[in-house]
Amino acid sequence: MGCLGGYDSERLPAADIALRLAQPDDAFAPPGGGEVPLTDKVAVYVAGATVLRWAYNCRDSRDTCLTPDTDTGLFLGEAVTARQHGALRIALADLAGRLLVAGASVGPVVYADRESPAIEVTAG
Repeated sequence: MGCLGGYDSERLPAADIALRLAQPDDAFAPPGGGEVPLTDKVAVYVAGATVLRWAYNCRDSRDTCLTPDTDTGLFLGEAVTARQHGALRIALADLAGRLLVAGASVGPVVYADRESPAIEVTAG
């Protein structure tokens, strides 16, 4: 399992998030600046044309990442193998537990897969 990405829901430019290959109109602001290739060979998480995460869990956007002022966050992770899926479940359960202990409200953990490729998450 790779790392989890955390995003500030209020900083997302669109309500819908997709996992897809990068497109020519996509924009990405990596932490620390610099150029990152956005080609049709790179998987990205996007809200509209704003890239939240480049190359699955390689780099997150400074425009949508969590900040000290974040009130509502969204965490994304992915798994390919059964072992990775188990590790992802453990990591998300651990994160939810730590957030609860810290006094946060925690919503449901939901998973997309081949049989259910779309999920809906409502903040609030």
